[in-house]
Amino acid sequence: MSITIGISTFGRATTVLNTVENLTNIPTLINVNDGDRELNSQLKALGHRTVVTEGPELFWQGMATLIRHSLTEWVLVTSDEDPVIVEELPDLENFANDKQAGVVAAPVYGPGLIKPWPSSWADRMSDENPLHPAHFHDISGYISGTLLHTETALKHLLLIEELAPANDYVRIYTIPALIALMGMTRDAHTYPKPVTTFGDQLPDNPETPGYDYAAQQSRKTQRDHLQQFLHIITGKDPEYGAKLSEAQVYEKRGWA
Repeated sequence: MSITIGISTFGRATTVLNTVENLTNIPTLINVNDGDRELNSQLKALGHRTVVTEGPELFWQGMATLIRHSLTEWVLVTSDEDPVIVEELPDLENFANDKQAGVVAAPVYGPGLIKPWPSSWADRMSDENPLHPAHFHDISGYISGTLLHTETALKHLLLIEELAPANDYVRIYTIPALIALMGMTRDAHTYPKPVTTFGDQLPDNPETPGYDYAAQQSRKTQRDHLQQFLHIITGKDPEYGAKLSEAQVYEKRGWA
């Protein structure tokens, strides 16, 4: 199988150990993003490839690490509390190869279809055509179950790494931002079945950088930084940039 399960974990040692219990004989890459050496040793003893940071890092850095260290054609980015439905992986890989996709986004199994806007997922799941670029934010606002074509992701990762330290949209919504860039190279598709299961969500931690991302002023800054990001893309490909701008991410949601 040419899929690596990529997980970046922070402060959730017990949770991530439970999450990866069924990932035996499956390529895994776990970024221990808080520098927890004990957890890193436990994961390695279980046969998982790991990268451990020197100290706590931000979310976007964890995502970049997963992509840079993946050794397979595809990397399935998921959350450290969402177990993978292993039986679905061969069909997911076949689907991605058949579509020559850059991104394949799958719903998450839970009480309902869990992604940022469930009602729109119902429509997308019955459509085998590539997703319009305007969906770039929705298809992975919740990262779990997002399959990335590693080579394509690497091609566009440098710009993410350049922007993330100062651009709040790219820093907070790293995978959607990367998907926006990847669409210039290969299309995004929706897989019709879940590949991950919605796990127990841990409470928010006010000490976590970016904790106030949903506050009004933070949303305004994100919106402005998204426009800066789209302006860069439009400079590279005006037609494609115009399609991305149709998303109106913050306007349609009333976020700012």
